[in-house]
Amino acid sequence: MFSASGAAALEILKREQPRVILTDLWMPGMSGIELVEHLTEDLRWKQIPVIAVTADVQIAAEKRALFTDLLLKPITLDSLREVLGRTLRVYP
Repeated sequence: MFSASGAAALEILKREQPRVILTDLWMPGMSGIELVEHLTEDLRWKQIPVIAVTADVQIAAEKRALFTDLLLKPITLDSLREVLGRTLRVYP
């Protein structure tokens, strides 16, 4: 599933239960940070691992505790596989 905003992601989550969520930290409207804050407030979504995608290393470090893992841009297939593999081993 794909959404262009945090608000659209919340609408998708009302219909779907993904194993993992990848979110950019900077999306139009609701940011990835705001999205995670909404996710942690709802028991349906609180346990879904969330991987933050960003090029902003400073913000990633500051907000690290909000996310299960980080994927730094530019993303490569190998870095995506590594982060997803690590996350799905911990959260099967």
